[in-house]
Amino acid sequence: MAAFEPKKIVTAAGRKIGFEIQCSECPRTDTVPSPSHKGTNPNDAASRMFSNRGWRVGSSHKKHLCPDCLSRKPKLALVETHQPQEPVTVSVQPKPEAPASLDLDTAFIIAARLDDVFDGKRYSQGLDDQLVARDLGVPRDWVRQVRHKRFGVTTEEPEELKQLRGEMTATFKKLENLEIRLGDLLKGLSVLKSDFQQTKDQANKFDERIKKIHDAVK
Repeated sequence: MAAFEPKKIVTAAGRKIGFEIQCSECPRTDTVPSPSHKGTNPNDAASRMFSNRGWRVGSSHKKHLCPDCLSRKPKLALVETHQPQEPVTVSVQPKPEAPASLDLDTAFIIAARLDDVFDGKRYSQGLDDQLVARDLGVPRDWVRQVRHKRFGVTTEEPEELKQLRGEMTATFKKLENLEIRLGDLLKGLSVLKSDFQQTKDQANKFDERIKKIHDAVK
């Protein structure tokens, strides 16, 4: 397997140390976070995670294939020659399949991602087991297993509650904007009130001067 060099990658929780793979036949790339467990071989864990996502991890970076390019490769076939009794077998490595059970390295990677997006009671807004599983390229049940073992059995919020939480957030944001606008209006009103008083004082002065002129004429 190719050795992956650690590098900074962008995750939902910010920049982390991880690994990147690039397809040898197209510009597509992918990244996985580095496991934090000391007993885990980072390269083996990265190779396994990329394989889980459908990549073919080659012996060097020139042999990596993304799921799309791998799917376009010819599948296992028998090509008959002029002598049908001696068919020529043309084989291509099939698309890698995810392991049948949750292994230790993958569990540590899932746990590291959960530490970023799960506070022990609920996910960051908009995330759930399914989205985390899709991001890591693992079955949803694996994420649920690791979450339960690491944080205890928790009940995911019903979809209706998630929707209400989103609407509540939007409402508070709207209220905040209205409060800012109201503050601006009050400032404007204060300036307008001051201008009104100054104009009124000036009008009173004119009125007094007119009276004096009238008194002088009499």
